[in-house]
Amino acid sequence: MESESQLRFRGPPPGAPPGPTPDMNKSDVPLPPLGPALVLPDNSVGSLSPFPPGSSPDTPSSPTAGQGFDPTNPATSKHVNLGVWDYYEERAPKLNRVPIVKIYRRVTQGLSGAPFAWRLMKDVIQLAPVLVSVYLACMALSAIMPAVTLYYSSRIFQVIKDAVEKRDVDSSLLIKIAVARGLATFFQRVCTYAMQRVAPVISLRVRGFFAEYILQAHARLDVPTFDDNEVRSLLETVASDRSGAWEALSDSFTIGSTFLELSAQALVLLGIILESNDSLLLVILSLIGPVTSWWNKPIRRPEGAWIAKMNNEDYVRMQGLKKVATERNHRKELVAGNLQEYITQQYHAARAKVGDNAQDFWEARRYMQTKNAGNPISLAMPLFRDLPQIVFALRAIHTPVSIPLSLAQLDLVQQNVTSFSHQLENFSHIVEGIAYSFQSIESLYSIIDIPNHIPDAPSDALPLTLPLDQKAKGLGIEFRNVSFKYPGTSKYVIKNMSFTIKPGQLCVIVGENGAAKSTSLKLILRLYEVDEGEILIDGRDIRTIPLKSLRQCASVLFQDFSNFPLSIRENIAMGSPLHAEDNARIQEAARLGGASQFIDALPEQMETYLSRPVQDMAGGLGFGQHTLLGRQFNTSKGGWGRKGGKRGGKAQDMEVSGGQQQRLALSRTFMRSNDENVRLWMFDEPSASLDPLAEFNLFERLRDMRGTNTMIFSTHRYGGLTRYADLILCLKDARVAEMGTHDELMGRSGNYAQLYNVQAQAFRQDT
Repeated sequence: MESESQLRFRGPPPGAPPGPTPDMNKSDVPLPPLGPALVLPDNSVGSLSPFPPGSSPDTPSSPTAGQGFDPTNPATSKHVNLGVWDYYEERAPKLNRVPIVKIYRRVTQGLSGAPFAWRLMKDVIQLAPVLVSVYLACMALSAIMPAVTLYYSSRIFQVIKDAVEKRDVDSSLLIKIAVARGLATFFQRVCTYAMQRVAPVISLRVRGFFAEYILQAHARLDVPTFDDNEVRSLLETVASDRSGAWEALSDSFTIGSTFLELSAQALVLLGIILESNDSLLLVILSLIGPVTSWWNKPIRRPEGAWIAKMNNEDYVRMQGLKKVATERNHRKELVAGNLQEYITQQYHAARAKVGDNAQDFWEARRYMQTKNAGNPISLAMPLFRDLPQIVFALRAIHTPVSIPLSLAQLDLVQQNVTSFSHQLENFSHIVEGIAYSFQSIESLYSIIDIPNHIPDAPSDALPLTLPLDQKAKGLGIEFRNVSFKYPGTSKYVIKNMSFTIKPGQLCVIVGENGAAKSTSLKLILRLYEVDEGEILIDGRDIRTIPLKSLRQCASVLFQDFSNFPLSIRENIAMGSPLHAEDNARIQEAARLGGASQFIDALPEQMETYLSRPVQDMAGGLGFGQHTLLGRQFNTSKGGWGRKGGKRGGKAQDMEVSGGQQQRLALSRTFMRSNDENVRLWMFDEPSASLDPLAEFNLFERLRDMRGTNTMIFSTHRYGGLTRYADLILCLKDARVAEMGTHDELMGRSGNYAQLYNVQAQAFRQDT
């Protein structure tokens, strides 16, 4: 058996098809769809939302659904006016309304995900072999117990029939049958109870399994891939579906058990039919109602592409006024501008114009569906359900002696035909949904194989290391005619940039905001791929260096840094995961980053969470702030709580200043200050949130730890570092405008000198 780690991150099964691509779904007036929906929301007429609130993304009903969908073509689309909404849906072939055709189509669509469902079943069995075995055994027993119960019911009926005919009751046989029937019912209840106890445990294990799997899939993505909208959409969809993996597999099991149950019940019903001439007629009559109901059931969700477009600007304005009055971010302007009366009057006027059509799309759809609920077949449904009773009444007139027998026979047949038809309908629904379940499982497994936009170097590429007999030195960096634009944009942020930073040099990159200072550092770490030109690291094309080796040789602090929702200790330790347990190293990194003083002042010091990913909860405390069990809670009035109508509260996060946040990020960077693998230090605006004294102390520490390493700083503050720089790159208009030392650039009286003098002027006493 595979180890859990091997089990967890296997690739797709051989021959498995690629993951599904997003598409859309179809119907008359749809429910909030299980599939993707194109909706023009009421607050943004010109934009598209992928699906409505409360719904979840899903796979299309057809692989070609929505392709070439033209709402303006009446031959291929149908238009329905829903008050302030114009609803267009793709016309589907009438044959698609036939239940058997729908089931067949959905099943064939789901077959592409069958290999992944099989893989999921094997994974789940490995996670909980005993529990899954118990679950499957109980499910199989539960499936045949209704048929067993039906069989013994028919036997009781046969004993009664014999008693009527012979005027003698076989008491012993009747008791045995009754006991057997009771045991069958009891065992069915026991199996149901066992399944209810076992299923949540299996579900929790599966959720934990996929939580780790999804985290692994997220963690392996590079920056441009993670920022890709399609990838993010897929990841968000899969993250929300992870809890449904077990449910999807359970549905697969249910198909098998339901088929077994239907087969067993059909055999017993066949036996009943063969025993009595009237039974066949009663079975047929009893099936007319359920079959007609099933056939006549309206399509509850779209079968193809659809779009809902707002057609009333007064309704749009109503929703805008409502947001102004109810959303917090507009409150200051509303109060300061005395807009209360204006908003109320304008909302009333717009509401009067819209009238009863003032409904969001889903309300309008529900209203229309209720309005169109009646049709001739639905009106005749009670008659279809009463057909067996009508036949029974005619039978009683013809042979009144057999009324008790016919009554028992009618009750038995109707009861079991109803059960059979319900199971058949349930089976059809599960089979219809299994296509979506299988494709959901396929998406879940396929995320681990999302290709990164930045390809790694070939597997045989040499790491970025120095020979053993060579002393440590910094990295050499060269840009050769590098041009770059961010993915999805057309504007170059770097154009034909060329420069060379020699090993061990201190380089400062300066320039106005938007001059691509930060972008240059990101390219050195190959967070993005250049569009033109090449970058050389120690004379090697950066694309031939393994990504792990490249980033292992560099320590970086970005301007748009983030601190993790973990303890301060772990925030700092993650600067060097290999030394995450070295407390002395963590303390020294905090000192170098200037964070020791504020950390020591915190209640829990190094164990403090600045932002807790899991909040402690409290309720029924009353309005205001409360301190309980070492946590501060801020509760407000409202009706959220389960008891007493008191709104619950969450523990408050620790508030620290921007400067303290930056010191913590610096400390994380300094975790690698004694790491021999680090040959390049890069700091992107390292003092942006620091006060002048803290900035001065920081730059002193950075200069002291320079050694033989290469150091690159990007900054808009001059003087603190530029005077000590071996090389200054002054960027302007996506290019290197000037390069040289401080004295050289000041002597040229160019852009650098101009910017330096502007800053220096503020400190001259003669200004």
